[in-house]
Amino acid sequence: MMNSVASMLKRISDSLQHRGVIRTLMVCVMGILNLILRDDRVTAYRERRFDRKFGVDTAGIIRHDDLNIKDALRMHATLYQATQPALLEKTLAELQIDYQEFTFVDFGCGKGKVLLLASSFPFKKIIGVELAADLRDIARANLKKYAPKKQLCKEMEIVGMDAAEFLIPPWPLVCYFYNPFKEEIMIKVLNNIEQSLNRHPRDVVIVYVYPELDYLLQNRSFLQTVRRRDWCSIYRSNCRTQNQLGALRNEHGAELTA
Repeated sequence: MMNSVASMLKRISDSLQHRGVIRTLMVCVMGILNLILRDDRVTAYRERRFDRKFGVDTAGIIRHDDLNIKDALRMHATLYQATQPALLEKTLAELQIDYQEFTFVDFGCGKGKVLLLASSFPFKKIIGVELAADLRDIARANLKKYAPKKQLCKEMEIVGMDAAEFLIPPWPLVCYFYNPFKEEIMIKVLNNIEQSLNRHPRDVVIVYVYPELDYLLQNRSFLQTVRRRDWCSIYRSNCRTQNQLGALRNEHGAELTA
C-alpha cells in the first residue's frame, strides 16, 4: 500500500514538473473519468457484446498486482483495460498512411483486442508485445477465434517479452501505446525506436492513448507532433522521404515484402 502511494505521489510530482498545475489536473480528471466510464454498465455491456459476437475474451479491468509478471517488472506495469473500438477505429482511420506499407505494433497488447480491431485495416503485419503470460495466452486464443466478415490483415502474432527488450522491426511502423507502462520502460522503448530510426530512417507513427507520459515524447527530436489531445497524442518520425523508404526496401527487400 505504501509503495503504491509513494509511486502515485512521484508520478504527480513528475507531472507537475513537466506539465504544470493545469495540465496535471486535467490528466487526473481524465484518469478518473476513464475509470468511471470503464465501470459504467453501458460500457461493460458493449464489451461483453463484442466478446459474445466474436467468441473472444477481451472485457474487464485487471490490476497489475493480479498479473503473472515477475516482481522486478511488476512495478513498471499498469492495469489492463480493453480499448474502446470506436476510439481506435477513428484514430487509425485518420492516420493518412498507406496501411499496406506499415506493420502495426501494440506495446502491452493485453488480451489482444487492439490487434483484433486493427486487423480491419490492411496492415502488412500486426504484432502484439505482452509481458504477462496469462494475458498473452488469452490474446493468442483470441487471435485464433476471431473471424469477422471484414478482416484485411490476417498476419498477426503475439511476442512474449518485456517491451524494453523488443527488437524494433526495421520497416515502416505504427507503434500503439494504451498507457501500458510507467516512465522507466517508456523511456527505454522510445530509445529503442530512436536508435532503430538512426540505423534505418523510415516512417514511424506513434499513437499514444491516455498519454500520461506525453512529456517524454514532446522532447524527442526524432519526432514531430501530428496531433495532441488530452486523450490521445500522435507523433511521426522526422525521416520518412520516399528515397529513404526506397533504400530501406532495397536493404530489407525480403522482409519488407514478406
